[in-house]
Amino acid sequence: MRRRIDQLWRVSQWQIAEGAARGSPIEFARFLMIARGSVAELETQLELTERLDLARVDADIDERLRRIRQMLTGLIRKLTNKR
Repeated sequence: MRRRIDQLWRVSQWQIAEGAARGSPIEFARFLMIARGSVAELETQLELTERLDLARVDADIDERLRRIRQMLTGLIRKLTNKR
């Protein structure tokens, strides 16, 4: 489970970097959407970890992930001119 959580965190960072390198706001937004999906999957994995009593998840981690998701959503909206 820990390996999967680590992998999801790294993948979301790579997606942001790859999208930024594409040079197009639309492409960047697309990769940010994928990264946001990875963050949501990470949140789910952490919730399952806690529900199955495999480990305790610090509330600070939940809050940080929520804020990251919000930042990604805001940037996606800015890049795609959606309100």
